[in-house]
Amino acid sequence: MGKLRNGSYLVHMAGAGKNSISILNDFGKPVFAIEIEMAAGEAYYLRRKENIDGVFVSGSTGVATGSQYLQVVDKSVAESELPKLKDL
Repeated sequence: MGKLRNGSYLVHMAGAGKNSISILNDFGKPVFAIEIEMAAGEAYYLRRKENIDGVFVSGSTGVATGSQYLQVVDKSVAESELPKLKDL
């Protein structure tokens, strides 16, 4: 879909049903994947998080040194954060 940088977001239109979304490292290898059952006409918000030295940070930059995962975020939380971010 795209490369996320700190302070940015992207929009992707996915079809209804089971969707798999992966985080890839700089070499194109998956380091995390999540499957989400999506309903038609619904919006889903995900946040990339990374665990660096035991502390989870959102949308960190640089080469990943810790474990990464995607977190489903509540619509109200996402809508309050989106105005602070840049659309890719």
